[in-house]
Amino acid sequence: MVFPAAFGALSLAISYFGMVTAGAIGFQGFARTSASLLNLVLYVVPLLSLSMGVVSLTGEKASNELLFSQPVTRSEILLGKVLGLFASILTSTFFGFGVAGVVIAATGGSEGALRYPIFVGLALFHALIFVSLAALVSTFCQRKAKAFGVALFLWFFFVLFYDLLVMGGTFLLR
Repeated sequence: MVFPAAFGALSLAISYFGMVTAGAIGFQGFARTSASLLNLVLYVVPLLSLSMGVVSLTGEKASNELLFSQPVTRSEILLGKVLGLFASILTSTFFGFGVAGVVIAATGGSEGALRYPIFVGLALFHALIFVSLAALVSTFCQRKAKAFGVALFLWFFFVLFYDLLVMGGTFLLR
């Protein structure tokens, strides 16, 4: 419940204060807001997906024993957990982006409104990728602390270090 409220509030703040350096305060349109929200999505959504995935998928030993004693396969359990986790992130993201989208449409106009749902869809795809990585980490790491460490390393690598590698590679290769 905290993530959609915080995400919606940050989206509205980015839309409202997006042009403050140019001397304009007020809600911006969808095109400018989507460009500003890109950084928020690239940093927060992977971190949220990885941390929620590790917490959800590295459960307690007693509850896992009870769950795995049921007449379902391990792959069905893992797939169900991943899809349930993604559904909660999907709902949170829709709520956060939806509230911001309604306010922006009402106050900033509807220019660029067709690209906004595409942006939300790409953010959700980004979340699905990192939930899948969290499932992979949780499968290989038995302890929650180790899984958190690996998940934070993956977040650091894909969000910060990978971009630097790609930019460096573009300067080296023609």
